[in-house]
Amino acid sequence: WANPTIPQDAATKAYVDLLEAKLVALEANLTALEAKIPAKVGDFRAGGVVFWVDPNDNRKGLVCAIQDQITIMEWGLKETIGATGTAIGTGANNTNIIIAAQGATSINYAAGLARSYNGGGFNNWFLPSIDELNQMYVNRVSINGTATVNGGAIFSSRYYSSTERDSENAWAQDFGNGIQQEYNRKYLKLYVRAIRAF
Repeated sequence: WANPTIPQDAATKAYVDLLEAKLVALEANLTALEAKIPAKVGDFRAGGVVFWVDPNDNRKGLVCAIQDQITIMEWGLKETIGATGTAIGTGANNTNIIIAAQGATSINYAAGLARSYNGGGFNNWFLPSIDELNQMYVNRVSINGTATVNGGAIFSSRYYSSTERDSENAWAQDFGNGIQQEYNRKYLKLYVRAIRAF
């Protein structure tokens, strides 16, 4: 709240600092409380929209960003780098492998773009594996509804996953017809929607 153009006395500054500290503590308490409440697909939670709930612990799962990260982006390196995880739970590791091979996190390739996202104040976003991306497709109607109500946007068309097919191709999914495509040239520009675990 502090405005540098308005002089403040010490008492006013101390009061503002106290209010700001209380707000930070309140946000932390709300986050802790949210972590104890069972999640369901379509919830707005943990910086995004829930699209998968852990069958062993319904307080945990995955959320996707409420909108695409910029417009379209290349997958990245045209060589085999070993980001081959397909299952739910492998997207974060795939993203780490891609970033390690590409160099510093950057917004000029899909995994780097996903990692650089900081929606909801979180900085641990990643590019989904192909199975994680498919769960987003399966639950796209719920996600679209929650995203738009919270200032986001509906899904576009084809999205990259973090799952590599070979040196030239990466897996992607078409959100118009649900088709998973393994022969998407890594230099093609497709959409990116970051996800994170909660």
